[in-house]
Amino acid sequence: MESIRTLPDDFSVLQNKSTYLVLGGLGFVGKNFLEYLIEADCFEKIVVIDKKLLKLNAYIPKSRLEKFDNPKIKFLQKDLSKEADVRSVFEEHGPFDYVINLAAETRFDLGEESHKRNTLLAANICGTLSAEYKVKKFIHLSTAFVYTSSSKPLREDAKLDPSRIQAKYSLAAERAIFRIPDLNYIILRPSIIYGQYDVSGHTTVSMAIALLYQLNNQKMYVLWDKDKRTNIIHVQDVVRAIMFALEKGQKGDMFNLSNEDNMTQDKLFEFFRKMFKVHIECVGKFKSHLVKLRFDSVIAEMNDKHMRWWFSACQKFEINNSPINVMVYREQLEQHDLCIDGSAIKKLGFVYKHPHFNEDDVKESLKYLVDQKYFPNIFGQ
Repeated sequence: MESIRTLPDDFSVLQNKSTYLVLGGLGFVGKNFLEYLIEADCFEKIVVIDKKLLKLNAYIPKSRLEKFDNPKIKFLQKDLSKEADVRSVFEEHGPFDYVINLAAETRFDLGEESHKRNTLLAANICGTLSAEYKVKKFIHLSTAFVYTSSSKPLREDAKLDPSRIQAKYSLAAERAIFRIPDLNYIILRPSIIYGQYDVSGHTTVSMAIALLYQLNNQKMYVLWDKDKRTNIIHVQDVVRAIMFALEKGQKGDMFNLSNEDNMTQDKLFEFFRKMFKVHIECVGKFKSHLVKLRFDSVIAEMNDKHMRWWFSACQKFEINNSPINVMVYREQLEQHDLCIDGSAIKKLGFVYKHPHFNEDDVKESLKYLVDQKYFPNIFGQ
């Protein structure tokens, strides 16, 4: 698998041997961020807090686990919503130069209490303790879904109107961070993130569902029209933006992160049409509104079909333990255009290394999933 650092960076922060506390460090973005730090060899110490265990359910290839087996990296399983747990980390493993908050609840099938605890409460506790223990900078990864739906690119001062439960609590977490005295914070709002280690994001799930329709010789119909905006950003650029914010960001800065494609759902599905030779059609607004009249039953029928197909595909391709969930949820199917202007950070000198989504990006994500036996290897037949 290709190294995360496809091109060298000249961030001055990479020349320093700093100490990092990475919250949610075994998630999708977290693993990529850790690999970046490891390959840059720019740290004195890294402490990672996550609810996962490194060798059991972090979805890291065995061939790459050795990278994380480093005496300067410590992995802790803690509850970030408990002040005593987090304080013990600062007391026993600090001090830290930087705290990187990548922790948030992203699942659609969990209730409000889980989102409140794992996103809002965790951010407030970790931010408050970061200020108390005088960290140099606190980077908080939020989401661009905090904005209102729009077909025109939104800047950082755009109207905030989150519709998804994850985004509602992400915005609440941002506002909690704003109110913490003496916290030197910077907030990043990425659009839909894709890339290696993604097992549950929009791109991976869409790719899996597209494959199911191909395997079952069925046409795939998608709600809303072709031009529905689904802006995206590569995880490598998210990681690099974190490092850039550590170097150039000032207290209270907020940056959108999004590539230059102004991606629509039809443009994204065109890659899957070509790769899997499957018919994918956006049905338009009129039919989509008709579907919404019986939304819950349609979703239930769809999920029943997807799960049966996925079970059969996993049996056929001898996949025993895939983390990919092919169920779809109401919030994912709503008419929300995610159209983000990610240019403000560029004015400070940041350069996107993945300004456009391409076939190589799809193949990179697919290779990881196939190699891990999470995804049917239809090309190996």
